[in-house]
Amino acid sequence: MSYPEPAGSAEAALATVREIAAEFGRTVVTADGAGPDVSAELSGSPAVTLVLYADGQAAVTVETVHFDLDPGEVGPFLRAVYDGTAYVHAVTKWWQFLLPLTAAGYWLVVPMPGERAYKELVPRMILTPWLTARLRTPPGKQDPQ
Repeated sequence: MSYPEPAGSAEAALATVREIAAEFGRTVVTADGAGPDVSAELSGSPAVTLVLYADGQAAVTVETVHFDLDPGEVGPFLRAVYDGTAYVHAVTKWWQFLLPLTAAGYWLVVPMPGERAYKELVPRMILTPWLTARLRTPPGKQDPQ
């Protein structure tokens, strides 16, 4: 699958979103806005909403976790969310829990092409069933079989 390079405009990014949504059996509902920004919501689980701004930025929310992206990254980002490569990483080192609102808790990690990843904090109060299903135990911490 190829993506428009670059998907700098909101229209090009929205076309990519519609293509990926169709591939994964989702529908895209766009909000009728009175401005140049485009808002869209994708059906199904996980809950995904996105806003494509006229200034060339995009905001994607996955199960209440917010990410700021370039419009050209929206396609690979959604693909990682829907194909199962996105995961939740739990902090397991005791000293990290002493750092308020920095490293403690859970992180939603969305791997991108080129060994990059987007990573955002997931507060424990909003660990949804979809996020819980993607929880990974760090290497060396697996339960004994």
